[in-house]
Amino acid sequence: MTAIECKFLEPYGSHDAVFKSKYFESSPGLWEAAGFLGCQALAEQLYSGDLEYRWLSAEQLLKHILGLHRGPHAHWALLYLWYEVPGAASDEHASEAEAFASVAVGDGIPFRALSYQSVFRALKNGKADLHRDYLAYLGGRYFAESV
Repeated sequence: MTAIECKFLEPYGSHDAVFKSKYFESSPGLWEAAGFLGCQALAEQLYSGDLEYRWLSAEQLLKHILGLHRGPHAHWALLYLWYEVPGAASDEHASEAEAFASVAVGDGIPFRALSYQSVFRALKNGKADLHRDYLAYLGGRYFAESV
């Protein structure tokens, strides 16, 4: 089972993703108890303010990891899908997603971050001949055919 967290322009607006204290009231910590030591350390750094992600809602992704771990599926993966905008904000967002992925994957979590543009490029390079008209529509509407 793959859970997909989709973001379009939300990362580039204001968001107040913070943890409530209930996430840190147990010992061992919630992520630590699940075997995710890197995620526990990351959550603690975010909660204390020692680390801040400007564009990526790492808190939300960490909560999703807990929910998936506790859920009914023994095997799961988490995909973060996001939209690249022109400029430095998108580059910083990509760097934050890569940093988060490094922690998650280091904990053995099947996590991947992809941009809509990279998915679109893969679709175009795959079966473009079968869906040429629809891909042209998507490209013109969402990607200005720049991908």
